[in-house]
Amino acid sequence: MEEILIIDDSQQICSMLAEYILPELGYTSVIANTGRQGLQRLRQRLPDLILLDLQLPDISGLDLLRLIAQEGYDVPVILMTAHGSEGIAVEAFRLGARNYMIKPFSETEAQAVIDQALRERRLRREKEQLTRNLQQRVKELTVLYSIGQSVSALLDLEELLERIVEAAVYITRAEEGFLLLRDPNADELYLRAAKNLGEQRAQRMRMPIEDTLALAQLNTRNVAIEIIFTPDHALPQVLCNADQLRQVFLNLVLNAIDAMADGGTLTVRTTAGQNVALIEIEDTGVGIPPDIRAHLFEPFFTNKPNGTGLGLSISAHIVTQHNGQIEVESSEGAGSTFRVVLPYEP
Repeated sequence: MEEILIIDDSQQICSMLAEYILPELGYTSVIANTGRQGLQRLRQRLPDLILLDLQLPDISGLDLLRLIAQEGYDVPVILMTAHGSEGIAVEAFRLGARNYMIKPFSETEAQAVIDQALRERRLRREKEQLTRNLQQRVKELTVLYSIGQSVSALLDLEELLERIVEAAVYITRAEEGFLLLRDPNADELYLRAAKNLGEQRAQRMRMPIEDTLALAQLNTRNVAIEIIFTPDHALPQVLCNADQLRQVFLNLVLNAIDAMADGGTLTVRTTAGQNVALIEIEDTGVGIPPDIRAHLFEPFFTNKPNGTGLGLSISAHIVTQHNGQIEVESSEGAGSTFRVVLPYEP
């Protein structure tokens, strides 16, 4: 069972998380009320996730994030704060935070953010295991190649490469050639597998979008919303930070769901443009009035009773960092379409 470390001096927040939200999701928890206690708990036993308050009695959440990074702990962190700002959120992401929650947060919001972080951790662990399996397979086939070369030279490098790629596809279900590269100068094979999701790498948009839609299903359980995903299978890979784009897509999808309180259709499509990838998220909700649409991406601007006004602002910031654009088209009563435009190589 996955364990979550809660570092917060608020008894109310700790109680809500440890006694209600986390048990309902099937997770156990450990509580620390100060940064010092949290660091001690972390050193004693590595949790699967950390929920970290920004304002602690003895140290700030950002400073504790720095200590966690300096000591080399590989554990996702979600920041909790009642004093959120775009600057703090961006700095937290730079220090390794996976996401953030603004207090007071609802049970649904907490469940979605926590499940997303743990899902990404499970995927990362699975990738690491698949990479280890593939490395072993490379060693085995390289030995076979060496033996065959010395005996009869019947197995050339191209055939070896083909066999290894077939093994990689079988083990990881990846696209051919994605995991294996050849050094033409040294005439050697070398492995390049996706281990660190925080780095920019070539990424097919389908995977982060499918992860986002799977998570969004949690928010549609009580609303009759049909989700349609139309991927362009010819879409080239985009050099990007997959974790950050998942956050962008999740913000846009959850906003679309919020706009369809009485049900509707959520359509997500990808299209290959001229040197760019187009990702469109379309809803059949209430639409956005022009006066609100003009301020959508401004920090702290929101028309939701419990909104923070940071989701779209941070999403726009992330897209801009990828040298992309985010656009919106909307008609009152006829729904909205958010369009993310990303160059293949920013």
